[in-house]
Amino acid sequence: MTDTKAPAVGVSILKNLGGNAQITLQTFYPQDATSAEADSIIDALVFRVNRQGAMAEIPDLQEELTKHEKTAAQFDEDFARVEAEFQHAQAARVVEAKTLEVDRKKIHDEAYAEHAKSGRQTAFEPRGHVKQILSRHDAALSRLTSEIEKAQAERDQAVNNLNISRERYAAEIARLKSEISKRTALLGN
Repeated sequence: MTDTKAPAVGVSILKNLGGNAQITLQTFYPQDATSAEADSIIDALVFRVNRQGAMAEIPDLQEELTKHEKTAAQFDEDFARVEAEFQHAQAARVVEAKTLEVDRKKIHDEAYAEHAKSGRQTAFEPRGHVKQILSRHDAALSRLTSEIEKAQAERDQAVNNLNISRERYAAEIARLKSEISKRTALLGN
C-alpha cells in the first residue's frame, strides 16, 4: 500500500446575490499549508465574494434609498397640505361658533328688551319660539365645540403618527446609507 497525499484542499464559497443571482468562487491551497496560510487564502476568497456581492447589492440599496428619501420628502409635503387644510377648517368652525354666539346674544338681548319694555316685573326667562331658537343655537354651539375639540385631537394624533413615520424613515435612510457606504468601502472606491 502506498501512502499518497492529496495534493491540495479545495475550498468553495457560494453567495446569493439577490433575486436569482449567485456567485461561487473556488480555490485550492496545498495540503501541507499552515493554518495561517489556509486562513489567509480563505479570507482572500471571502473578501472577493463579499466584494462581488457588494457590487451586486449597491444598485438595489441605492434604489431603496431613493424611494425612502422620496417618501420622507412626501411626508413633509403632505403634512404642510393637511395642516393648512386643518387650520382653514378650524378657522371656519371658530368663525361659525362666534357668529352663533353673537346671534344668540342678539336674540336673547332683543327678547329681554321686549320683556323689560312690556313692564313685566318677573325674572326674564325665554319662552316659546325664542326659547326654541336659543336652544338650537346652544345645540349648534355645543356641536361646533365638540367638532373643534375632536378635529384638534385627530390632528394631534395624526402629527404624532407622522412623526413616528418620519423617525422610522430617517432611521431606515441612515441604515441604507451606512450599508451602501460599507459596500462601497469593499469596492475600494
